[in-house]
Amino acid sequence: MEAVSAQQSALSPRTYADLIGRQFKAGGRGPYHYDCYGLVREVLRRNGQEIPDYPSSGDAGRNVALILAAMEAGWQESGTIPGALILFRMDRRDGTHIGLLLGGGRFIHVMEKIAVAIERVNSPLWDRRVMGFYKWKL
Repeated sequence: MEAVSAQQSALSPRTYADLIGRQFKAGGRGPYHYDCYGLVREVLRRNGQEIPDYPSSGDAGRNVALILAAMEAGWQESGTIPGALILFRMDRRDGTHIGLLLGGGRFIHVMEKIAVAIERVNSPLWDRRVMGFYKWKL
């Protein structure tokens, strides 16, 4: 994995601090429950960037597959810049989870049984699961 620079401008905690601890819900788009894509979308919206929504089936793998299928239409690899969507492999399937890179090597995410939390991308749990970093084409 490419090194994550602490020197790049991190997203302001004011735009996501109130989301910490919110619960996961399949298809959740807020304001009280989110799925992983709904959370990424909300934090980006609060930072002035609108990205499209995707229908949620309640199946994380299928949901992320829909996002990946749309990449040619709007997502591009970005490297480790704050605001990048991080695609994770959580099981043997291709990307089944996403988070949002905040800066300083930290990312925000939510998943079933884990409320919205901030973790380190280079932790042993997450580093080996990273598949790539992506930005919405403006």
